[in-house]
Amino acid sequence: MIKLKSTCPSHLRVAVDSLDFRPTPHHTFHPDLLICPATDAGPVSTPRLSLAVEVLSPTTRVTDVVHKRSLYERFGVPSYWLLDPDRQELTVLELVAGRYTCQAVVQYDESHHAALPFPVDLSPAELLR
Repeated sequence: MIKLKSTCPSHLRVAVDSLDFRPTPHHTFHPDLLICPATDAGPVSTPRLSLAVEVLSPTTRVTDVVHKRSLYERFGVPSYWLLDPDRQELTVLELVAGRYTCQAVVQYDESHHAALPFPVDLSPAELLR
C-alpha cells in the first residue's frame, strides 16, 4: 500500500482504513484502502471514490467479491481492486459502460501497469507490504 501512497498525485488522496466512502446519506462503506479526489476528502468520509481496494479474507470474501462489487458498481466507482493475500493475487476491475470488467489478474511478483486511478506500475507483493 506504500507504493500507492508514495506515487499518488497531489490532486488525489490515499486513505488506508481511515476514511469511509459515503455516496449517499444512507450508504456508508469502509474499504481497506481508497483513493478519492483530495478536494472531496472530509475528516471521516468522502462522497466520491476513484478506487476502492478490498483485502479478501475468509470472513469477507463473499461480501467483497459479490455484494460490495455490486454496490461500488452501482455508485460509479471507476476502479475496484480485490487483493487476495492467501493467493497473493490482485484482481483489477474497471467500470466500463456501467459494469465492472476484469482488466487483469496479477500474481504475487508480476508487474501490472494500472491506468486508473493514476498511472502506476505495481505488483501484489508491493501492495501486501
